[in-house]
Amino acid sequence: MPAESPASLVATEDIHTWEAGGATSADALKAWVGARLSAHQAALAALLAVDGQRTTENSLRLYDQAIEQLTLAGAQAGVLNSVAADKAIRDQAQDEAQRISMAGSALSLNRAVYDALAAIDLEGASPATKHYVGRTLLGYRLAGVDKDQATRDHIQSLHEKATHLSLEFSRNVQEGGKTIEATEAELDGLPPDYLARHQPNDAGVVTISTDQPDMQPVMTFASSAALRERMFLAYNTRAYPANQQILLDLLAARQEIATILGFRSWATSASFWKN
Repeated sequence: MPAESPASLVATEDIHTWEAGGATSADALKAWVGARLSAHQAALAALLAVDGQRTTENSLRLYDQAIEQLTLAGAQAGVLNSVAADKAIRDQAQDEAQRISMAGSALSLNRAVYDALAAIDLEGASPATKHYVGRTLLGYRLAGVDKDQATRDHIQSLHEKATHLSLEFSRNVQEGGKTIEATEAELDGLPPDYLARHQPNDAGVVTISTDQPDMQPVMTFASSAALRERMFLAYNTRAYPANQQILLDLLAARQEIATILGFRSWATSASFWKN
């Protein structure tokens, strides 16, 4: 193992540097994710460079460090994509999610990493460790790591397409909010603080958005079935019809991946892995 562990390449105190002092920005997020992905690649490089007998200490630990960095990046990008108030940060988070997803897909099809993990000497390892390594290797095989290089490249391109479509679908839903109108009488049953935030206009009409803080109380507390129905329809038709073709294209890409891997459908492949 190299003298310097890849984990040391990213200091613990730098884990959330991008948000230090509240100075969150799209550029800072991009740099922060880039650092995580660099640490991810450094750990994989160290894993593949191990000489001699592979052990859980000199190989599996490096693999876990690589996974940790990828998971950190994915978690932060996912949160900011969902909750960041600044659209520029949300857009950057989506771009980073694409980058992270591609790194994860590339890892799942990396034959050299698979071979390295398969070569680990598990003699004396705990049952939990043996189970973990076995399931990890199974995941690689289910992802298509045992296919030829051309097939793996095609699977990777399909994953990239599917990820792009999925993110576009989510973005359209996120930015496709709607509003409905209600009378004061239809707000019967809603809490006083909700009513205080939703005052009627001069015509006695209250405007309610499909954002979660507006939608959920209506669906939970409103006595008016007609109001709940209008909210339900508005909420569940966000980004329609824009997302219709995107969804069809996404389903087609996933079906092609499943077919290449020998499964009847994408759902079948997912249920096989859970079992």
